[in-house]
Amino acid sequence: MAIALILASSLVFMTTKIAQCQIIDGTFRDLYCQQCQSLCPMQQSSGQTELTRVGKAGPPGPSGPPGPVGTVDLTSVERMVDRKLNEKVGFLFAPRNCDNFFEEPAKSVNDTGGLVDIFIPSYFDTRQVYCDATTDGGSWIVFQRRMNGQVDFYRDWTDYVTGFGTPNREFWLGLETIHQLTKTGNTELRIDMIDRKGIQYYAKYSSFYVGPSSDKYRLHVSGYSGNATDSFAQPPHPATRHDNQRFSTRDADHDRASSRNCAIIRKGGWWYNDCQWSNLNGKYDIINDWPGVVWYHGTLGRRLYMKYTEMKFRRKP
Repeated sequence: MAIALILASSLVFMTTKIAQCQIIDGTFRDLYCQQCQSLCPMQQSSGQTELTRVGKAGPPGPSGPPGPVGTVDLTSVERMVDRKLNEKVGFLFAPRNCDNFFEEPAKSVNDTGGLVDIFIPSYFDTRQVYCDATTDGGSWIVFQRRMNGQVDFYRDWTDYVTGFGTPNREFWLGLETIHQLTKTGNTELRIDMIDRKGIQYYAKYSSFYVGPSSDKYRLHVSGYSGNATDSFAQPPHPATRHDNQRFSTRDADHDRASSRNCAIIRKGGWWYNDCQWSNLNGKYDIINDWPGVVWYHGTLGRRLYMKYTEMKFRRKP
């Protein structure tokens, strides 16, 4: 009697398992039947192992009504992932220059342009720059500005290499960044200046780039035009020409012609020779003449002492 009951119970169990395996389909079928493969009848078909279906499938039922329109609701985890991803690789989509300056993504905006994060491939990161979007057709990356003397430009080599100040105020972008952005040689330079009397001057150069640190950020500039006369690339006196000169600071004397350290004498960092006809990084002083933020005007035959200067470059059109 006991044996008969055990056999009957086993038969019911096996029948139930077979029925469960027969009705389970899709991706869940195989997972579920791993537990009862020995109980499920199998057959070979086209090289695939499949469950044998029992009976004929009935006709499909009518389609149900459409469900409600859903909305995308990012969870806190999804928002965190999106934010972290943007922090890691968002810089890859930053602009490479100021060619397409738009006010919307700018950090700040004023009359001539604004602050933008641009991507520098050699850094594999971004650097904040000021884009002049209005002067002479725009697209200029500003790398130097003097306007009120609040920032001290009598600095050491490391400061001039890495940069200092605030890009929408008085600042120096940094020799290494200037080199990285101009090293292809496909850039032009513009220098805008206002003297103590409020007269505006400019000097434009059709070719401009700065060499690498191994060459002490040597200046390469040529092709002058403007109303300031050329006191930067090739002024008349050979010993005052700045083209092809290495950069000097108070603790790194690289000027070629002078036996003295021009950076100490002139109170700034510059591409000195012996020592200069222009010195836009000199000591800011709108009252006293020495040493001053200076540009020699050849036609007028005298030094111009500037209260405002802005140096900028862009890719050639």
